[in-house]
Amino acid sequence: MKRNYQLNYSLIACIVLSSLFLQSCDSFSTQLTTIIEEPMSGNPETVRIVEREERLSKGEATALGYFEDLPIELVEMIFADVAYPSILACRQLNHFFYELMTGYSQVGLIGVSHKPTAKMAISICGINKCIDFGNLSCTPETIPSFPFYCLMREVKSLPPSFWSYILNTQIHTLDLYCNQVGDSGIQALAKVLPNTQIHTLNLGANQIGASGVQELAKVLSNTHVHTLHLAYNQIGASGVQELAKVLPNSQVHTLYLCGNQIGASGVQELAKVLPGTQVHTFNLRYNQIGDSGVQELAKVLPSTQVHTLDLGVNQISDSGIQELAKVLSSTQVHTLYLWADRIGDEMQRLLKEQHPNITFYF
Repeated sequence: MKRNYQLNYSLIACIVLSSLFLQSCDSFSTQLTTIIEEPMSGNPETVRIVEREERLSKGEATALGYFEDLPIELVEMIFADVAYPSILACRQLNHFFYELMTGYSQVGLIGVSHKPTAKMAISICGINKCIDFGNLSCTPETIPSFPFYCLMREVKSLPPSFWSYILNTQIHTLDLYCNQVGDSGIQALAKVLPNTQIHTLNLGANQIGASGVQELAKVLSNTHVHTLHLAYNQIGASGVQELAKVLPNSQVHTLYLCGNQIGASGVQELAKVLPGTQVHTFNLRYNQIGDSGVQELAKVLPSTQVHTLDLGVNQISDSGIQELAKVLSSTQVHTLYLWADRIGDEMQRLLKEQHPNITFYF
């Protein structure tokens, strides 16, 4: 009977690592078997093969590991298929593995001045939760170096004194909601943002005006940001106009602009560029866009990627929503929020009846 066996990459990687561990870990046996050629007595031209066991010191045994001789590209391939718990085990194995995993030659370094010099380009570990600096008392001088640079992925309320060091970290989510950032803070953040890995940026409720958004807009196309929260600021129509200029060249696909006094004129500026953007989730709640703003949006919506649209608390009446209803079937919209607008019960019923594939929230 024939049996087929399949080995996945993770198993192969673990097998390779196990083999390498036996060579490089100083906690394993220090017995070494050597093979030598020994002349036979009475006939110097004839030799015999002799195996001889020698006991080595732990230092000598560890030095015989050949892991260091592997090309770094191959090391990356091996560790890319190793599970996180095994990565931790590797880190604790010996000094070489610790430095390879962490980028540090010393344990327990303190302060942002101690940056890692990782040999491998892949990210191999991280803290799977948000780190709220509002609950921490550490400063750039007292924070543990390795967790800050290598383990943190999502942070909240990060003080401005840390911002210039973000570019050397693995942080991808920066939540600065209600942190009194202001226009001056945006200017400081914009200087470092293009060189970071941040893809989710929350700047909601930070007293940011048009000038602050203008500073952010200057660098947005050079960042990895795809989710941008700017809710409950004072951007206004002029600020939105600056943002609209760069949206098509950015990676932004999720945009929250609720509570910014954008008005119909602001929506008109956004509508001009929306078809050329990647935006699929668009929050315009509480912006006084009215019926005229909805009409501007309806003109371009079929040409966009928008599938989730929030138009709640915008003084939209039945006449305004009628213009949107005419094009809904030609759009990708599957979720539409119309909370606290001026839409009558009969119009709500018609919308649900005519567009059964769309989820409405009134």
